[in-house]
Amino acid sequence: MATRTSNNNRMLLAGAALIVVAGAAYYVGRVYPPRGDETAGTIAPAARYHSAQVQDSDVQLGDNSVPLLMQTDAFQLMIKDPNFRALASDPAFMVLAQNPAALAAMAHNPAQFVALAHDPAAFSALAAQAAGAQGVSSAAFNAMASDAASHSSAFSALAANPQMFAAMAAHAAAFSAFAAHAAAFQAMAANPQAFAQFSGNPKAFDAALANPAAVASMSAHAAAFQALAADSKAMAAIHGDPAAFGAMAANAQAFQAFASNAQAMQALASNAQALASMAQSANAFVTQATAANMASRGMNAQMQSAMAQYPQAFSAMASNPQAFASLAANPQALSALAHNPAAFQAAASNPAFAALASNPAFGAMMRSSAFSAALNAN
Repeated sequence: MATRTSNNNRMLLAGAALIVVAGAAYYVGRVYPPRGDETAGTIAPAARYHSAQVQDSDVQLGDNSVPLLMQTDAFQLMIKDPNFRALASDPAFMVLAQNPAALAAMAHNPAQFVALAHDPAAFSALAAQAAGAQGVSSAAFNAMASDAASHSSAFSALAANPQMFAAMAAHAAAFSAFAAHAAAFQAMAANPQAFAQFSGNPKAFDAALANPAAVASMSAHAAAFQALAADSKAMAAIHGDPAAFGAMAANAQAFQAFASNAQAMQALASNAQALASMAQSANAFVTQATAANMASRGMNAQMQSAMAQYPQAFSAMASNPQAFASLAANPQALSALAHNPAAFQAAASNPAFAALASNPAFGAMMRSSAFSAALNAN
């Protein structure tokens, strides 16, 4: 009986405790309701960090052309060259360095450009002539410029017959061979239809040359054709392109007019290389040679003398007229050569100089503090 009473008391106490705990939980829930982000449990999954992908446009790199140039072998060689350092220390050379195309060309002909640096008027005149002759083969002008007056008839005759240039441009080697034998060429040009039969048949031309006195169109100039036959180089060019005969026949009137000008034929005979060069620049030459002679194109005696005295310099100018026109407009740049002639020629003799000077970053390098530091450190 006592045992049963004890068990009942324990059950009553446990029930009372349960009621107290439930009441406390209800009270806490009412006073401190749970937040929404805690209803999923006490352990929430960790959120991962997602970074934005880096695009090429997000990375802005600086211009590293100067540092790269200063790491080249050419720079390392030249920075230790006392001649280059003497030039680089001249403020006028800083101006010259801004025109790498002209500077590199000048480095290939230092003696002529040093001489021209002492004559700015001649330099400017040649630069202007080169700009006016843009697109024309410089070799052609160099060949003719030594005595422009005696060749004015040739220029006039060639300019008056532009259709001939199409033929010459297509058969430059053959016409150069013809021009080397003016009398034979004049006979062919005077009667191109008679020589049209040899177009595509060089063996027939060889047979005619074996006895030119027996060929009506060749008999008056038999000796000239025999000389042509004996010129193996000329004959090789003609054998390689016998269609040149047909080209003359197709432009018979123009060639006949040209053949009637003995002075022009003689001029070209002494400048066969110039003829071939002009033929390869046919359209450009016709554009420039529209006047009756070179004098009427502004080719005065002083200009003729300058072109004859500085043919390599003019050739360099003609290859890049814009660069030299810009240089001619800045006399200060030329003074660097005039002040340091020996240093420029000595520095230019080093192949590394042309390699360095032709780099577009050369001008920027000359202005950089890194270059100044390297210059002072040596």
